[in-house]
Parts: sequence; structure tokens; C-alpha cells
Amino acid sequence: MMDSHLAQTKSGKFCDPADLVVRHPDEARPPGTTVTALSTGESQPVGVPGAFIHFLSLVDLGPENLGRDFSRNRQPCRETGEPGAVMCRQARTSFAFDAARPAPDGTRLTWNCSRRIPARNDILGTQRYHPQQPLARRLCWLDCPSIATKILPMSNVTYKSAGVDLELYDEAMRRLPNLMQRTFTPRVLPLADAFAGLFRLNHSSRPGVASYDDPVLVSGTDGVGTKLKVAQLVGRFDTVGIDLVAMSVNDVLCLGAEPLLFLDYLALGKDNPDLIAALVKGVSDGCVECGAALLGGETAIMPDIYSGADFDMAGFCVGIAERNQLIDGKSIRPGDVVIGVPSSGFHSNGYSLIRRVVFEIAGFKVDQQVPELGRTVGDVLLEPTRLYPKLIQSILKSHRPNSAISGLAHITGGGLKDNIERLLPDDCRLIIDRSTWQVPPAFTWLQGLGGIEREEMFHVFNMGIGFTLIVRPQFASAIQSDLQRAGSPNWVIGEMQSGSRGVEYVN
Repeated sequence: MMDSHLAQTKSGKFCDPADLVVRHPDEARPPGTTVTALSTGESQPVGVPGAFIHFLSLVDLGPENLGRDFSRNRQPCRETGEPGAVMCRQARTSFAFDAARPAPDGTRLTWNCSRRIPARNDILGTQRYHPQQPLARRLCWLDCPSIATKILPMSNVTYKSAGVDLELYDEAMRRLPNLMQRTFTPRVLPLADAFAGLFRLNHSSRPGVASYDDPVLVSGTDGVGTKLKVAQLVGRFDTVGIDLVAMSVNDVLCLGAEPLLFLDYLALGKDNPDLIAALVKGVSDGCVECGAALLGGETAIMPDIYSGADFDMAGFCVGIAERNQLIDGKSIRPGDVVIGVPSSGFHSNGYSLIRRVVFEIAGFKVDQQVPELGRTVGDVLLEPTRLYPKLIQSILKSHRPNSAISGLAHITGGGLKDNIERLLPDDCRLIIDRSTWQVPPAFTWLQGLGGIEREEMFHVFNMGIGFTLIVRPQFASAIQSDLQRAGSPNWVIGEMQSGSRGVEYVN
């Protein structure tokens, strides 16, 4: 940032650097608005496209000068970071080329940029120069808006020129209603072009009859994390929306809640209707699979926050449960057993470590085959997170919460230990036997690639167990059979013992 003393006027007034106005070279200098110019400060962007100040002299060069050598010490021109501008230096000399050419849209150019500074004993800005130092600098004048009498009008600026194309945005929005409507349940009240969505708690097939005695709304929110970077590398975006739904819906399920509705938030650096439609399609697919209505969402275009093809997603789920059937872990007791239900893969956790190992250390490409897995790297890493609501809800209908089932846990970052421990009463200690299930080969492949310690793997990843049920031992066999009939393998992986609160592994 330029210091304010570098912008002192002849009348002794000071300009805040943020208030400096860059003038057009053909414009007459208004009386009393001369501002000192030369300084030995660092190069500073002007804040307008195509312009750059070096030593308080504006450098406005076309891209055609990029790479040309204008200096005694052979420093070529370089990009300034401002669109359409490059900067050239000759030792301590700043150049301002093509100052008379038409200014690009949105650019204000300095005037008097071609005036030479004679060798003289004078003070310009904060720097004193002596006759023994012949100078060949070029002088650029700046002025303060509070003193200037005439300012060159800016070119017409639009939302599109600022990076947001409303026509493309509208095109993207036109693709979304069908993806939302396919998820609607009978409880959704249609309301076109509204500011919010409507959802009734009572079943529409029973008007006026309460569906719940003492309903409790259960909410959760999550994202997909850096798995999005893998989607960018692969160029496939219709699965990460499933991950987005699963990460929130599976969490809400842990309290025994039925998922009701889902909202999504997409943030992009630029309008891209195809990308937006693909992302929302994944969200829609996930909602259909778990029975939640995609009731609404937000798509934000923020070119100054996200660059290039970068984007992010967040999801919000609302579920419902009878208050007396909430599963909060308070009924867990010694003797209960833990049943593990398999994951579909890495789900959406640990992808910063995965990307470091697979792409940086091992040097894999997303389209490479992994012989021991029989799939490409991209297919392995983009396998969507498994959605558990339909499976677990079917078990809850036939096995009473808190009588047969005392706890539910979604295994995400932190692994089995961290995610189950949060449920435990103070007098329960869980012993998990790691020999009771076979860790899927994708995890052993990753571990081998990176030389990752076994305990680190179990701390970061689900290791093949994506969801767990903590159940009374007398109901364990029946629940396992019901899970198997529903098409889900499962294993008794641990048992509660009396002791200090915590989780430990054996084997």
C-alpha cells in the first residue's frame, strides 16, 4: 500500500492513496491539482483493469510487449497481475508505453506520462535528486478527487463485465426445477417462484390428523470437502451431489430421525450451467434415494472469491422423530454390542491425505487403472458415499429405539473411535475387535502407496465400516438377520464393557 505522504499536493494537502484518480493523457491538468509523483516505493496496482503504477508512474502496456527486453540489466517485461497490462523496468527507470492509445474499457490512464524530468536539484515526492544524477524518468501526474475539477467518466460497467453473466445464470436456473420436483414427497406444498419452500409435518393423505404426538425436528449440515478436487481432475460432477446429501442425512439419521427435506448451497467463480446442472443432479439423485425432498437451494457466483473452475458445496438436512424415540446414546450400557455396516469406500473423508498420497507421492493420474482394484483411480476415489436412511429406518420400524437399539453412529473423519466415543456414557468402554471384518482393498492400496501407519489409517478413514448400530445383545442376531435380508452384509465388531468412557482397539 502506498503511504499518503507520497501524494502531497502543491497546496500541501494530502490524498489518501485509495482516493487517487488516474487521468487520461489528453486531458488538461486542472489548476491546483498537481501532485508529486516520483518515489522509490514498490510497484502498486491501480485498481482498474489494464493499469499499474510503478514508482508512482502508471505503466499501461499492451500484452504485445510481454517478454521484450527494455533494460540495461536485461530484465524483460512481466505481467503485472492486472488484466491486459505488463510492466517493464530499465534499472531504476519506469516506462509508460502506448499512453495515447484508446483506453481499454474500465481503464483510466494518467496524463503527462511522456514528460521528462530534467537533471536538477529538486524535491519530487519524498526523494531528493542532485545535479550529479542525470535522470531519465517519466513523470505521471495524479490528482485527488477532492481537488480535481474534471474526471474522465468510466466506461459503462455491467454485472457481466464484473464476472457475473445473468443470462447464463438464468439458463442454469431453468434446468433445476425438474431436478427438484422429482424429489418432492406428498408433504411438499407447491409454491412456484417463492422466496422459500413449504413442507407440512402431517401426512397430506390424513388431513387434519397429526402424524406425530411430540415431534422433534433434527437438523444437520456438511460439505464434500476436497473430494471436489478429484471431481475436477476427472471432469465428472454428477456424483459429488450424492456425497453432499449423504454426509448430512446420515448424521441426522444417527438420532433416529426420518429425513424430510434437504437444501443445497453452491458457490462458483463463474457461471457454468452444465456444471451447476450436474451438481444438482447428484443432489437430486441422493434425495430420491433417501426419501428427502430437495426443497430449495442457493447458487452464488463469486468471481473474486473463487477462481477459475473452483467451486464449493454445502448441504442442509432437516429430519423428524418422536421425542420419546430419539436415539441419543443415553441408554447405552455395558453388554451392548456394536454391529458394523459396510461403507462404499472412502466416502467423503480424508481426501487431503488421499490426494497427497495418490497424486503427489505416487504420481497417479485419474484415468490410470489400479490392477488390484480393477478400476481407474478416478472411479475409486469418486465412489459416492453410501446413504443409510432406508436401511436403518427399516430396522427401526421392527426394533424399538432405546429398547433394542441404544445408539447409532455415522463413521466419518476420526474413524470408529472418535465417532462412537461421542455417544458413550461415562461408565461404558467399547472394545472393537479389528479382526472381525475384512478391510476393503482400496484402503490397503492407499496405505501401501503412502506408507501410512495403521493407526493413522484407522484415525482418518472408516476402514470399511460406514455406519454402526449399538444394540442389546439379545436382539443382535435378529437385527443382523434383518440387515442381511435387506441386502447389507454386517458384522458384530465390538462390545461395551464397564469402565472409563472411551474406545480401544484390539487385534
